[in-house]
Parts: sequence; C-alpha cells; structure tokens
Amino acid sequence: AAFHFEGTSFIVRGTDWETSAGTYEIDSPATFIAGLGDACAVDNSTNNPDWQFNAAVSVSESITEFTWTAGTGDTIFGGTSGSHAIDLDQQTFGNVIFDCEGATKTLSDNFSAAQVIARAGTIDYNEKTITTTGDHRILPSASVDLENATLIVGDECLILGDEGDPIVITGATITATGDNAAIWATVTSS
Repeated sequence: AAFHFEGTSFIVRGTDWETSAGTYEIDSPATFIAGLGDACAVDNSTNNPDWQFNAAVSVSESITEFTWTAGTGDTIFGGTSGSHAIDLDQQTFGNVIFDCEGATKTLSDNFSAAQVIARAGTIDYNEKTITTTGDHRILPSASVDLENATLIVGDECLILGDEGDPIVITGATITATGDNAAIWATVTSS
C-alpha cells in the first residue's frame, strides 16, 4: 500500500498509530503532536513502512510524550526545493537517508538511526549529535555542514567529498567502532 499526501499540512495528533506496510510520502510540512494529556505514538516496528518527508518535520510535546517506534523501513528526507527544519525529538529510526537535491535540511534535534546516508542536497547537522548502530555515509553529491556536530557511529564512518568541492569538517567529533575514512575532505580542529 502507498500513501501520498499533498495537502497544506500533515498532522498526527494524540493517537497510537500502528502504521501499515508500504510507503508514506508526505509533500507538506509534517507535525506530530503530543499534548493536553494525549500521548502520540507512531509504531513502525510491525509493518516496517518507508517514510518520505519532502518538507519540514516537527514534533510538538506538551505534558505528554511523542514516541516513534522504529522498524526496518527507510526514513527519507527528500524534496527538491526550499529550506526545511527537521526536528526528530531525539527519537530512534531505521535507516535515515537525506536525498534532497535542490533542497536544504537543517537538523533541530539529535536522533539515532540504524544507519545514515547523506546522498544528495544540502544538509546542516547544526551542531547536533547523530548516533548510528551501523554506518554513517556522506556521499560526494551531498553538501553537509558538520561544524561542531557529533557523530557516534556503530560501524564505519565514510565521508566522501568531491575533488572540486571537498567537504570541510570543522570542530566535529567523530567516533566510529569500525573504520573512519574521509576522502576529499579538509579537517580542522577535529
């Protein structure tokens, strides 16, 4: 099953939602709201859907908590234009993929994931902490601002710049259990 939402805003408020299998593609700003005594829980662990957010994502908590239960599906931050804040409320995800050629994504909070792949687009890690149990990969087609970010990587950390446009890593803290590799990268104060 596939779900594609193109309205002005996608809001999930105060509910326990066990998602179905398939892909949820959200083209408008997505907000998950917990508050006024109503917790909000999105359970992806049973049917393992993929999510694609093509605009901003935010979590709003007041009194009660928001919980995202990860499955094995991918969470893709896509889109082809605009600047979008990504507030993941320190939740844990399956695979997180930034594939947003022509768009800018700026992290507003820390998060954890099975693995992270920055495939395309402009991604500002905004001094946040990203923890993975697997790999963290930044590919040459992505422009990633790692300044003062913290990457805690359960396996390999691979950062690939481009010969004509090396990735600049300033003040970042990178700890990987597996191998670290930075190719076409300039490292300062790390």
